[in-house]
Amino acid sequence: MHLEHLPSGRWRAAVRHNGMRRSVTAATRAEAQQAGAALLLELGGTPTTTVTVDELLVGHLATHSARLAPTTRADHHAVVKRLRADVPVFLDRRAADVTTVVVEHLYRQLAAVGWSAHRVGRLHDFLATAFRTAVVHGWCTHNPIRDVRRPRPSTAEIVPPDPADVRRLLDEAPPLFGLYLRMAAVLGARRGELVAIQWPDLDLDAGQVVIRRTVTYTVADGIQVGDGKTGRAGHRVLALGPTIRWMHTDKDQALAAGAADRLMPAPVWVFSHDAGASPWRPDYATHLFVEHRRRLGLNHIRLNDLRHFAATELLAAGFTPVQTAHRLGHSSSTTTLRVYSHHIPATDHAAADLLDRLTGTG
Repeated sequence: MHLEHLPSGRWRAAVRHNGMRRSVTAATRAEAQQAGAALLLELGGTPTTTVTVDELLVGHLATHSARLAPTTRADHHAVVKRLRADVPVFLDRRAADVTTVVVEHLYRQLAAVGWSAHRVGRLHDFLATAFRTAVVHGWCTHNPIRDVRRPRPSTAEIVPPDPADVRRLLDEAPPLFGLYLRMAAVLGARRGELVAIQWPDLDLDAGQVVIRRTVTYTVADGIQVGDGKTGRAGHRVLALGPTIRWMHTDKDQALAAGAADRLMPAPVWVFSHDAGASPWRPDYATHLFVEHRRRLGLNHIRLNDLRHFAATELLAAGFTPVQTAHRLGHSSSTTTLRVYSHHIPATDHAAADLLDRLTGTG
């Protein structure tokens, strides 16, 4: 394979095999190298094994970025940037020279310079998919990440907020943000799902809402609307509860604001700065919450704790993990059990009493 940097700034990869010649251009050297490897494979040849880990990761990102969620794409770019700063010698290695021992040593180095287990775990997932590409292209003979244990952070015990504190958060919030907090506590939805609610998703007469999308934000991509963390499996219809039905008034006000300016579209988003024309960013909801809890002296409560509040209160009241998983949007009740198992009421004595009565002779 021959790589050439063109005057336009793009890169050309030219390959030749069995008298046939093909070429392809790409925005970066790494992306051109990956595209050239694919062409050589099509011609029946074997790609070069001189690709470095840096070229592998950058090329993999360039080739697959369209398939990634914006937040995942931004995180992968941040990981590569931080690797260059902290352990550049790893990125300079040939992909073919990376072994299980090399990866395990890398993880120890990263821990020593302050990487959390959570961040190393995200790097592990990224490396695993990138090296699968390397195997396909013939840049290495096997995926060295496959045999390395994924670092897992210690799971912190979930301490849901006290119901009295939750009521203070809801009752003393400004109207629109109070609505957001109430829906967070009642629906148990993620912050991106809440800011993604549109007026057509609400059936206030039936007292229910459809959770069907999520809003994400990154500096590179801006606001993006997608299917959500668990894809279409996370789409669900949830009851609102009677307290939330006063949203009729807010909708009427939003409609009036939209009609007052012919340049404004009909209001779509419930949580919006501009009468429904565009949604809040998820981090804006977090910013409002941090300021709100500070005013109330409730700094120990996080926004995501309202989701934990919904889950633990449902389980404590006897709702099944399957019912709770549906409300939270978990893809499986297994996730609900793993996260909240300590908050399911102990029923072993009741089970023993039942079985004793069924098998007793008296």
